[in-house]
Amino acid sequence: MPSYRCPICGKKLAAINGENLKTLIEVHMKTHMNNIEIVKPKTPREQLIQAIRDRIEITKMNIKRLERQLKEQKGILKILYKSLEMLEAEK
Repeated sequence: MPSYRCPICGKKLAAINGENLKTLIEVHMKTHMNNIEIVKPKTPREQLIQAIRDRIEITKMNIKRLERQLKEQKGILKILYKSLEMLEAEK
């Protein structure tokens, strides 16, 4: 499930797929434009810290996705082994 952290307010946005996330981001950004919030500019150090935090979150999500995919592949592999055993037993 893709997600995005707003650089303006820090809110985390998540959606089922990339297209939905894109729409969600557009709507979220429009609310910022309509509110015309006064945002204190971040220092380069704060920007770096936020970028590192964001990258950590992305890496965590990627690890979870890869773990799910690995689990699915293990299940497929078990099914293939059982099918192979059954076919070999029929000989």
